[in-house]
Amino acid sequence: MRTTLIAALVCIANLLLPRSHAQYAEAAEKQLAFLRTQAEKGDAQAQSQLADAYFAGRFGLATNVAEAVNWLRKAAAQNVAAAQYNLGACYANGLGVTNDQVEAVRWIRKAAEQNHAAAQSNLGVCYHMGQGVEKDLTEAVKLYQKAAEQDFAGAQYNLAHLYMDGEGVEKNEAEAVKWLRKAADQGDPNAQFKLGVCLAFGRGVPQDSVAAYVWAGLAAGSVEPAPRLREQLAKEMTPEQITAAYWRTKELRANIEAKLKISGSKYIPSESILMKPDLKE
Repeated sequence: MRTTLIAALVCIANLLLPRSHAQYAEAAEKQLAFLRTQAEKGDAQAQSQLADAYFAGRFGLATNVAEAVNWLRKAAAQNVAAAQYNLGACYANGLGVTNDQVEAVRWIRKAAEQNHAAAQSNLGVCYHMGQGVEKDLTEAVKLYQKAAEQDFAGAQYNLAHLYMDGEGVEKNEAEAVKWLRKAADQGDPNAQFKLGVCLAFGRGVPQDSVAAYVWAGLAAGSVEPAPRLREQLAKEMTPEQITAAYWRTKELRANIEAKLKISGSKYIPSESILMKPDLKE
């Protein structure tokens, strides 16, 4: 009896699975049809989301960057911040359009003016690097600050970089460490490594080999010098300190991962493209 029941359940499951997939495909098709209808009627948010669908190949669409740019232009012209930012990113990276840094800055500035964190951060990069605009470190600091205060990790890291070196702002290693820590808490491996370096050598923060070992450990899988820093620190640490650092690393990694899950939907979902030149030095 039990064998017959199991066989019947397996048979039913096999019948249901293809139907479920078909239902999913049908739902995606209906969603795409609705989105396209709204976009063609001039709905700016639908235009931006349709651009995302072409970038990412959603709803059964084939990836089509040129078509994505077409819809981005329509949404950007209606002042959708994410579309303006993404259109600027396309110009910055030559995606679907001719590479044009000046045009990239023009569109990214329109997003940035709407308090769009990613746009503020990347416009800061443009001023920092003199990319599509005259180099101006003071302006870069202002833009990084705005994005950093919205918890944008890339801006926090770059702002720390300028405070550490005294570029565009008065040198302040303690302030640099403050922003490094914020970016590191969001899982930025470069910030984690730099924070480890600061803790290892007492730059802007009291020297703490155990804490330095922890942050270097968190960055070890992504930043090449991190394992070497951890090895150097281990030579001067007791077995008890290394054990404590191991458990602290595990705990901190779990906390960061949990925090990222909670804040995962924090930013505007129609950001499909990120500019490449975020500073990671």
